[in-house]
Amino acid sequence: MFQLLRGLAYCHRRKVLHRDLKPQNLLINEKGELKLADFGLARAKSVPTKTYSNEVVTLWYRPPDVLLGSTEYFTSIDMWGVGCIFYEMITGRPLFPGSTVEDELHLIFRILGTPTEESWPGITTSEEFKTYNFPQYQAEPLVSHAPRIDNDGLDLLSMLLQVTYEIFFIFLCSIVFCKYFDTGT
Repeated sequence: MFQLLRGLAYCHRRKVLHRDLKPQNLLINEKGELKLADFGLARAKSVPTKTYSNEVVTLWYRPPDVLLGSTEYFTSIDMWGVGCIFYEMITGRPLFPGSTVEDELHLIFRILGTPTEESWPGITTSEEFKTYNFPQYQAEPLVSHAPRIDNDGLDLLSMLLQVTYEIFFIFLCSIVFCKYFDTGT
């Protein structure tokens, strides 16, 4: 996980979004070194934000804002995928194995809770969100879906599966110091 985050930090510092993170695009050599692969959907992140397609990222690893039609995104598109991969590494199964966009959103909201104006400013005015008419799910404890995870791992997973990323760069810088990666040295 540390190697994946370090590799993404390298890409993001150079303003490159991978946009298709999934386990199949992570290669590990005989030395245990992880390499990011398949940059076919990768794009240079321009300033100001450039509009991109929302038809990116394999469905199971696509963040809710992109599922709801957002075409303006940041490094958060990759970090959501990291959270989904982290969960899959811990449990051996995908977190949100939806078969359609609507099914994927239902799975996300069933576990993380249906977003509200307070948790996701502007969501209640989104036409895509209103079209689906989601039930008001309450967030479930992530630990109930990944009982083998320790508290530090749970904190990391919770940070990665955020819907809004206002303080994302602060998070990315602090990830190196996250207790989950503390080896005691």
